[in-house]
Amino acid sequence: MREQSVETLEQEYLDLESAFLTMILGGLVGIPIIPGRVARELLPLVADEIRIMEKRAFLGADVIADYFSTMGGEW
Repeated sequence: MREQSVETLEQEYLDLESAFLTMILGGLVGIPIIPGRVARELLPLVADEIRIMEKRAFLGADVIADYFSTMGGEW
């Protein structure tokens, strides 16, 4: 029972993180969900994810495709 609860909470956290990142970084792919000013104020909260994106971009990986593929669904 406890393991199932922990797994459910972890999945909920990942879902919320994906939604938050989509709100902040949506403008990069043409989906401005929140005003740019608000996104700019929230950017420090996603600094680690931005570093990962920069690293992948430097290595030549398709960062946006990787990001959206983690969200699931058909794009």
